[in-house]
Amino acid sequence: MLGDQSDSLDAIEPIRAMLNPRSIAVIGASNRMEYGGRVVANLKSGGFPGEIYPVNPKETEIQGLKAYADVRDIPGPVDMAVIVVPARAMLDVVKAAGEKGIRAGVVISAGFAERGADGIALQRQVVDLARSYGMRLSGPNSLGVSNLQDRVFATGPNWDWSVQKTKPGPISVVSQSGALAFTTLLSRAQEGGVGFRHLVSVGNQADLTVVDFIEYLVEADEGTKVIAVFLEGLPPGDGKRFMRVARRAAVLGKPILVLKVGRSDQGRQAALSHTAALVGKDAVYEAAFRQCAVVRVADLDDLWEAGYLFSAVPRLSRDGGVGVLSNSGGMNSLFADICGEAGVPVPPIGDATTEEIERLLAGRGSAGNPVDASGQLTKDSLHDILRSLQDDPQINLITLALTALASGKRSLDISRNVCAAYAKASLPFVVLWASSTTAHGVVTAQTAGFMQIREAGIPMFQEPTKCARALRWLRDYHAGRQDVVKQLQARDEALSDHGAPVTGDHVQGLQLLSDAGIPVAVTLVATGLASALECAGRIGYPVVLKIDAPELLHKTEVGGVELNVGDAQALASAYANVWGRTSALGERRRVLVQQQVSGGVEFILGGMMDPVFGPVVMLGAGGVWVEVADDISLRVAPVDADTAKSMLAELKSAKLLQGLRGQPPRDADALIDALVRFSRLLVSCASQVAGLEVNPILVLPKGQGVRAVDMLVLPIKE
Repeated sequence: MLGDQSDSLDAIEPIRAMLNPRSIAVIGASNRMEYGGRVVANLKSGGFPGEIYPVNPKETEIQGLKAYADVRDIPGPVDMAVIVVPARAMLDVVKAAGEKGIRAGVVISAGFAERGADGIALQRQVVDLARSYGMRLSGPNSLGVSNLQDRVFATGPNWDWSVQKTKPGPISVVSQSGALAFTTLLSRAQEGGVGFRHLVSVGNQADLTVVDFIEYLVEADEGTKVIAVFLEGLPPGDGKRFMRVARRAAVLGKPILVLKVGRSDQGRQAALSHTAALVGKDAVYEAAFRQCAVVRVADLDDLWEAGYLFSAVPRLSRDGGVGVLSNSGGMNSLFADICGEAGVPVPPIGDATTEEIERLLAGRGSAGNPVDASGQLTKDSLHDILRSLQDDPQINLITLALTALASGKRSLDISRNVCAAYAKASLPFVVLWASSTTAHGVVTAQTAGFMQIREAGIPMFQEPTKCARALRWLRDYHAGRQDVVKQLQARDEALSDHGAPVTGDHVQGLQLLSDAGIPVAVTLVATGLASALECAGRIGYPVVLKIDAPELLHKTEVGGVELNVGDAQALASAYANVWGRTSALGERRRVLVQQQVSGGVEFILGGMMDPVFGPVVMLGAGGVWVEVADDISLRVAPVDADTAKSMLAELKSAKLLQGLRGQPPRDADALIDALVRFSRLLVSCASQVAGLEVNPILVLPKGQGVRAVDMLVLPIKE
């Protein structure tokens, strides 16, 4: 099954063979510079140290290498096969590779699931056949894999992989787009002086998925310090495993940065319940990323620019802010504003620190935070100013913003001084080179200061906005990582399925809530007016009358609710009204008599089953205007109390619980407890329902708890 968690351990060794092979067979190799020929050329030009075995029944020699008619004719063992043959020949080729004992295959060929039903069927056959031989496949419709550190370039694109041209680094890339990974992303990162360790194009994910490769990089590749992912979407059912792997990465201190496409409303699917109508697919990914300290970046450059920053700053104190130093007062003002907008604190420094910096500036520039260092960038005093900033307890990271020209003597003098200061720095250090990098014609490492800073391994940005954004992500990641570790230490045992059958019955739904420990308004079923009067007498006036009928989702939309029924006479009138207005619902409708709960603030608890992540819980502003307010927070269920608190804190409507305009403070703790219990109920019912919804749940004055007054159960339809 695609993305089955049981396959994860079986994937480690095949992926290891793909990324660290000693021998590679290129099936479909060619002397022509098409994909089959380019794979061989890339392996040769990149300096692959192992054996390359071209396979082509029509050739005896390919690009100076002995060619074999069949992969089974190769005399020695083969760690990996790169397959570049037409889709119609794929089954025969995979069979031959399996008989040869090859356990890892990269399928560059296209013509499978992306071509429709016939392609999907063929793709499934290929995977099943490979599995029967114990062989795992990446692709099809992939551009291959690479290991830049060990010169393994089993890829199809045109690229000069020579040792001089391609720089390795600490970031590994897993991408659903081969072209973006092996051309745009790679070239821009190399141009920016940042190298990659591995590049993986997963293609159709017919067998090995994005999550399989991420898990390998987390668990089995020590050289990978940061994992950068270009993600279109996870396979159905792979969300939980992705979160498990991501949490493991957080524990190990390996940040995962994801560029996830699909933010637009075009990806949202309208549905019958409020919850499903409000929740887009992208919002579920966003929630899952938050829960497992995955950093969602904004564009391709972020994957390598921010990625390198993350690799250079493996630890960051949770307290403190950014100390900013520049040679320009204007840049200081601009960057401080941008940091404020990005949510990055630039805190005031202590009086002692300010006095020391003023002494070092000797009447020039200005102390404080940011520091205007004026002409100090080439002087030894720069080191002392930076040391003073680093010693201030309010600072946990330094950003040095430079407006120097790209090249020339001053550029070089500044860079040497900055590099020397970086070598002695006691706090993380970032450079914002906010000037041109191409001034005065051809720029080389010998003439350009900014290139020397890159060569020194200092994280560097050229745009203030991108720098501030990356600093915000860095702070959020390190805080989120600590939260993940804390949650894992306190994790509850797995929840079991709810035993009794769950139906769409309204009263049963309220009973489910009550059994889960969530207070509900007393609700009784009336069989007629006399029965309704009896029920009201048992509950006590005032009461609420509600119509209930099979598949009725929203009672107010059919005039099926009468509030504040204060006595028997009012009840008789209300009963007649609600019964008469809903005649179109037929004889299967019934009237519910419910305790009137007053003085509560309305919220909604929602739950839906996401095809990727499973049960997803929602908290939001409730009542009849829930879709208009559009004030919601999501997490993958179940959630603990800390997570529930963070969900509530994200809502604008949370302010209503503080007691505005003379209203008493509300019982926020009770709402948080109800959300935790509801999320656990949702998980226990996951195999039986498409969704659950409590709208509204009333939050009463502090100390009085909450009351659920309506429960919608959406059973799974056959």
